[in-house]
Amino acid sequence: MHEQKNGILVMVLTGEVFRFTEDTIRLVPARKGVYALYRGNELIYIGRAEQEGGLKAELLVHLLGKNTCTRHATAYRFEVCDNPREREEKLLQAYKSAHYELPCCNAMKG
Repeated sequence: MHEQKNGILVMVLTGEVFRFTEDTIRLVPARKGVYALYRGNELIYIGRAEQEGGLKAELLVHLLGKNTCTRHATAYRFEVCDNPREREEKLLQAYKSAHYELPCCNAMKG
């Protein structure tokens, strides 16, 4: 899916946006994929899940506040995919092309 931002097409995650709570994360599959975290309407982080526990485990890490930047997220969306590293890279490149910087929590990560 793409959205238009300042005349530039931006590749974005597809799918529903969920409230960032333990109850909603329980329903997320424990599979490989990518995810986006939001604070209000602002996209603050794009990440990937490749390890055991997949998307569910990664989102719980953020919810439990291990990352000081993402602990204040209020919503998320996710996408199951076979190659999360490649998909994350494309999403970050598309975001940077449209906004001239990375999402704030990705930028802090380096």
